[in-house]
Amino acid sequence: MDFPFAVDETVAQAVRDEQTVTAAGVSVAGKIDGVLTFAPVNHVDHRGRVFEIYPGTSEFWHQPVVYCYSFTIRPYQTKGWGLHLEKDDRYTLIRGEMLTVLYDARLDSPTHGIAAEGGAQRAGSPPDVDPDGRVAHERQPQRR
Repeated sequence: MDFPFAVDETVAQAVRDEQTVTAAGVSVAGKIDGVLTFAPVNHVDHRGRVFEIYPGTSEFWHQPVVYCYSFTIRPYQTKGWGLHLEKDDRYTLIRGEMLTVLYDARLDSPTHGIAAEGGAQRAGSPPDVDPDGRVAHERQPQRR
């Protein structure tokens, strides 16, 4: 490498970092085959916010909704769910931040054996993809 100034040999040995995001800020990391992510439109004003959890049949909601439940994860804790073999899992983050890690256990999948993060407000995983969630930080108390 040629530089317009003198540098020692450590600079010549440096390895350029690989690209992690596009110019638009979108991750270039691969996703597990079949995993869908979606960030619904948030309508925010001085009263609060609203977004649709179930807007009807779509690419994300292609299977019938059999039941719906809410769960919490306490600060600094990890919660893992059982592996579902016959149904898709669909999660909607209502409040806060959560790191979701998915593992592809499907032998016939092109992404078999891959563990990947989900990073959207909504994530859906196909059967045999095991979801685990972790709350990264404690929420600040709200004063009333």
